[in-house]
Amino acid sequence: MTVSTELTRLAGVCAQPPVTFRTLVAPMTAREHAVLTLFLGVCFMHPVPMPGLSFILGVIISIAGARIARGLGPWVPERWLDRELPGGVLAQVLEKAAALARRVEPKSARPSAWMDGAAIRLVVGASISICGVLICTPFPPPTNFPPAIALILLSVATILQRPGWLAAGLIALAANLCLFGALTAGAAVAALAVLR
Repeated sequence: MTVSTELTRLAGVCAQPPVTFRTLVAPMTAREHAVLTLFLGVCFMHPVPMPGLSFILGVIISIAGARIARGLGPWVPERWLDRELPGGVLAQVLEKAAALARRVEPKSARPSAWMDGAAIRLVVGASISICGVLICTPFPPPTNFPPAIALILLSVATILQRPGWLAAGLIALAANLCLFGALTAGAAVAALAVLR
């Protein structure tokens, strides 16, 4: 399984409306769970705001991370399974992401078997859950982009089982925690100034 083939498959699904979570997660096995988080991360790789939907996707990402940590397959709440998504926009983004992935994949190292261990799954799953929480935060829409980058790197690391992608994802997550920590501190200072 490669990232480009999965992204191409998802782009084909999104190109045939209506696009719902049911049509996306139904064919996924436990091993392919990271494909769902990769797809949801790619959803934020464009400047179009998704008010309300970003919270829902963030919750799903957090749950997915917890299930990846436990070695389980995809799960989406029953009431969200038939929620319609912007298929046309997502199909275009996924096609571009697949083209980019095809350029990167031939240069990547071979899969590492130890990446499929329980300890690594726990680290990756917890990190993905944190990305979901960051996406849920009530900051302006552009702040969804940085945690999406970390989410994509971690998801690719899980799919391809490659340590380089994992290291990049963990570094990106650490940078996000610093960024959101600074934003939270700034918001707190501004609130205190107003109260005074």
